[in-house]
Amino acid sequence: MARTAGPLTGSVEMPSWKTLLNHAAALVVAFLFIAAGVYKAIDPYKFANLAHNLLVWKDWTLPLALGLAVAETTAGAATFCRSSGEIAEAIEKVFSTIGAHYSVTLALPERSGKNVEVGLDAEGGSRTLSYRTHFFLQGR
Repeated sequence: MARTAGPLTGSVEMPSWKTLLNHAAALVVAFLFIAAGVYKAIDPYKFANLAHNLLVWKDWTLPLALGLAVAETTAGAATFCRSSGEIAEAIEKVFSTIGAHYSVTLALPERSGKNVEVGLDAEGGSRTLSYRTHFFLQGR
């Protein structure tokens, strides 16, 4: 029988020190990506020269620098606003997406095969869950 894991069921609990460590590591990684993106955005020509020294084609170095700067600074997400009135809503949407992140740990049955398919449902149906459904287990 399949059990549903959710934020209120208590079936997936993590010690508080692990949660604190996860948040600290996430902040460090976020700072590193933002710092790298801002560095490339401030001086894209310097990064383009470094990329050319790494044998990237000269015509691709500046677009690479600018593309990486945008991707690293925005975590790969882009939100475009047509007016200044839409900025607050866009920021709220980004923070809502960040706050809606959940990690789920599932226990597999003893006799599961090498290919496993996982299905999750959200209570109330107000949110769409996006996750990977098919897994290949190594060492089974």
